[in-house]
Amino acid sequence: MNPLRDDQHRRIFADTRRVARLDGAISHRWHAARKEPQPVVVNDRPWEAAGIFVYGTVLPEHDRFRLWYQARDKLGGNGHVVGYAESGDGLHWEKPDLGLVDFDGSRANNLTNLRLHLPSVGRAPEGGYWATGHVWARASNQQIATDQQEPGVYRFDSADGFDWTARPNGLLWSTSPVPDAPYGGGSDVQTLIHDPWRNRYIAATKFHVPYESKHRRAFATRTSDNLIDWSDPVMALAPDAADDERARELGFEHADFYGVTFHPYPDFILGFVWVFYMEGTRPDTDWPQRQSNFGWQRHGHMAEVQTVFSYDGQFWMRPPTRQPLISTGERGDWDGGNVATANQPVLIGDELFHYYGGGPVHHGATTRAPDADRTPTGVFTSIGVARMKRDRYASYSSSSGGSLVVTHGELGGTRLTINARAPYGSVRCAVLDAAGQEFPGLGLADCVPFLGDETDGVISWKETGLDSIPAGTPVALRFVLEEADLFGYSVEG
Repeated sequence: MNPLRDDQHRRIFADTRRVARLDGAISHRWHAARKEPQPVVVNDRPWEAAGIFVYGTVLPEHDRFRLWYQARDKLGGNGHVVGYAESGDGLHWEKPDLGLVDFDGSRANNLTNLRLHLPSVGRAPEGGYWATGHVWARASNQQIATDQQEPGVYRFDSADGFDWTARPNGLLWSTSPVPDAPYGGGSDVQTLIHDPWRNRYIAATKFHVPYESKHRRAFATRTSDNLIDWSDPVMALAPDAADDERARELGFEHADFYGVTFHPYPDFILGFVWVFYMEGTRPDTDWPQRQSNFGWQRHGHMAEVQTVFSYDGQFWMRPPTRQPLISTGERGDWDGGNVATANQPVLIGDELFHYYGGGPVHHGATTRAPDADRTPTGVFTSIGVARMKRDRYASYSSSSGGSLVVTHGELGGTRLTINARAPYGSVRCAVLDAAGQEFPGLGLADCVPFLGDETDGVISWKETGLDSIPAGTPVALRFVLEEADLFGYSVEG
């Protein structure tokens, strides 16, 4: 088992900047992940009676996968307890007794001593683990710290990932109110990962902004080189008129972005936005100040996770079709009310596992939720997984002979593989010189058609190979698709 790692040689078509030409009936498509029908982790312990949620992290290690998640023994309040589970295959999970936290007079449970909202966990360069998350001062984290007098995002350290210590001066940034911003310098949803390709950390901060007289959740990003000193937030992306139109189609008033998680690649970063469709104001809202200021209340439908992308981590773009990566299920399904992803996906074999929290009722529903919205087992929230083959976020696709030309540059290797799906068709490739002409022996007529469905399918030619091209020669690649989806390619030594 390897950690989430993307080889620098792979070029995937979520990034289209090197595509120089399209011919024929070919289109660029974004794809959804395939959900497992049932949750993989459920609330089966007394300290999880109100549900569990992957407001948290799945971290791969040498012989197992480790999960830190939110556990709630009752609805309401700011307990933000963090539970722990582990798995050998990513699908079957165990909850070991950690012996750290007392619950009803016993320490025989899988609770860590973290008290964080949405814990992000990672391996520290110096050894051990770090964790970050939001703390409501003097409410959530009294069991392991007494110096958190200001609401904000704090850092904690641990040798084993179970027993945590608050870092001295561990406030990374505050979410206290600031002048002219009644909802502070951020809110309680904060996700954070290490970006290995840029040797830095990146965080998403839920911000509140006014837009068309409505209070909106949006997101900003921050970066750090050392997990201690952080840049000021840069507003990244906010809902727009198309999001509001979709909200109204579903019977809601407007759209928010509740949170965002990440998948960094060498040349760009993918993000996964939790699109939140909001109800209008109601007389029984329990947030009257926010109702009067912005005309909203907190209840709504965290309906889908959409993919966004960025080349620098600050300016973010959205695919034209806004294809959901993960959507809620039907009414009555275990995840029919809301979905939200872990802070990053996990690579298991040749598949990406996107872990997500889901529940049968809408966000903000507590004891007022109708019994009809609950599953027969009474589960309020659980943890599921949506799977996709590696790097298959987007493709160039054609059913009748479309082609694309990709500017590659110097080859840097002699082996060409493709990430493609062509069970009933084929993919062929020609190598082109600077004038757009085929190299001898490396044309379409010479190519052995690729058939099948592979993430590393080999492309070869009948008589010669890429080693016939002089080193340092810039090339382009022309791919011809017949009833095929091409997600990316790689040239390696």
